[in-house]
Amino acid sequence: MSVLSFLKREPGSVPGKKKPTKKSPVSLAKPKMKLADKPDVVDREVSVLAGKIGLVALVTEKGVDAQSDTNTVVFRVSCDANKNQIAAAVLEQYKIEPVMVRTMNMPAKNRRRGATSGQTNYWKKAYVKLPAGKTIDFTV
Repeated sequence: MSVLSFLKREPGSVPGKKKPTKKSPVSLAKPKMKLADKPDVVDREVSVLAGKIGLVALVTEKGVDAQSDTNTVVFRVSCDANKNQIAAAVLEQYKIEPVMVRTMNMPAKNRRRGATSGQTNYWKKAYVKLPAGKTIDFTV
């Protein structure tokens, strides 16, 4: 480095520091999901709002019991989604207006594998009560 090399660089730049690069904008819309391997499954396009809040059905024993007993469906949603957004996403995705939406924040759990310890991610669960006579079938 020469004595006069500071004259060659741009004013305001710090030596040894790179300029930030511009990032391309990210699209929140999810592409159309296709299940080409299973011909008896109907292709369903994921709505923009359902993709944005991450509306994913939870099929567990407790969720199936709730669906059969009280006509309530359980979804895993984004942590920053509120009840109004969840209700709008269910209406847009499944064409059924929910009667009631209840949400709960699920805490992270500690996990260990040998000497390495860590945590699972925290997430939000939504119980969506459907009107009488309306059901959502998740069997494939």
